[in-house]
Amino acid sequence: MNEKPYSDLWERLREATPELEETERSPYFEKLCGVRQASVSRWRTGKAGLNPTHARAISRDTGFCIQYLSDGNGPKRWNLRPADIDEVAGYLDQLPEKGRAEIVDFAKWKARGYKGSGGKT
Repeated sequence: MNEKPYSDLWERLREATPELEETERSPYFEKLCGVRQASVSRWRTGKAGLNPTHARAISRDTGFCIQYLSDGNGPKRWNLRPADIDEVAGYLDQLPEKGRAEIVDFAKWKARGYKGSGGKT
């Protein structure tokens, strides 16, 4: 018998989080979705699928489409245009100093490659 080591869902979740080592993936999804390890294990083995709340959280954090994450259909990623640095700079100029500092801190944090807080630091 030649079974796949992971479910199709888990393969899509791995695809959405290439920056994570396999040992980091379960804790990432546990924290992001607010679930226990047993839930993530069921996703990995194919014994359970994503509920809409969890699919939305993962989609928001990874940029992968909810439908693709859930069932493998549709486009993989949102059709986002690349950031225009001049446009971003224009918004930064409108912020108070504290707001600019928070944005810079967030950009540094994201640049380090950590994606697991669901937008919460």
